Amino acid sequence: MDEPKGAGLAVELMATNPDRQAPLSLPQTQAIVDYVIPVGFAGPGSRLNIIYTHDDEMRRLNIQYRNKQETTDVLTFAYLDQESEWDMVGEESTLVGEIYFSAQAVERQAAEEGHQPYEEMAFLLIHSLLHLLGMDHETDPDQSHVMNQLQNQYFQDIRSILSDPV
Repeated sequence: MDEPKGAGLAVELMATNPDRQAPLSLPQTQAIVDYVIPVGFAGPGSRLNIIYTHDDEMRRLNIQYRNKQETTDVLTFAYLDQESEWDMVGEESTLVGEIYFSAQAVERQAAEEGHQPYEEMAFLLIHSLLHLLGMDHETDPDQSHVMNQLQNQYFQDIRSILSDPV
């Protein structure tokens, strides 16, 4: 694996159901974020919330924010959309975004793909971080291709992070 980019973005990992913890540990999650997010993207004091929740909550959020009447595997909310806003990051404790994962979707998709839930969550986390960086596969076909390539490459790059026990 290449050296992590180390953006300095602090991660808070939360689970809304105490009986169902995220399949990635906080150190693994932080290492993936540090690897994908480039240096300078977020300054000291910047943070990212990652919430591991359930299908019902994901459906509610998907209806509220995307007007889609179904659950989804992951939702990314970037709170700083303009480049000028990023210049202010680090001056105070700045929440740059939130990423929500459906526990059930992570488990379902992992089973369908024949791999472990922690691998599925890592793959979806990379996808979400690319959205946080401003990429959008839904509205730009060229970006969709680039995003898929980066997601696959980063996933291969972080395999050593995943091989460490949680």
